[in-house]
Amino acid sequence: MLYALEEMLLKLNRMMRLSHLVVIFVVVCLGLGLSPASASLINPRTTLQCHVRSYSFRATKPPIVNENGDLVTCEGEVHVNSCWGRCDSSEIGDFKMPFKVSRHPVCTYTGRVVRTVTLSECQGYPGDPTIEVFDAAGCACRLCDSDFTSCENLNG
Repeated sequence: MLYALEEMLLKLNRMMRLSHLVVIFVVVCLGLGLSPASASLINPRTTLQCHVRSYSFRATKPPIVNENGDLVTCEGEVHVNSCWGRCDSSEIGDFKMPFKVSRHPVCTYTGRVVRTVTLSECQGYPGDPTIEVFDAAGCACRLCDSDFTSCENLNG
């Protein structure tokens, strides 16, 4: 009986040491910015949530004719935080028109931050080389709000 108790205490001691290592690992990961929700750890094929991600696009300002009569362009690559992911939706039958009750939330931002970006390829551009962009401050599954989002074909 005493032998079994000693063996259980040894196992418990090993488990406690292992749990301390797990806690240390998590603290180190969080300190390095490797949070569990970071986009590199999210499998896009299996996630059923809405996430913030970095998105790049090419922005172009209208060309302007300079004082020499040459057409000058201004463009560049812009990086913003955007929302991506999946949201659970539902639709059930109903006896009243339109004979269904629908709930179709979309992955959209919970807040946005306005930022001014200077485009990088504007050599000799006589106009303002900056554009205003929006960064998603957070993302969540919400019903579509046409004041801020394109909501075609989501009206029930």
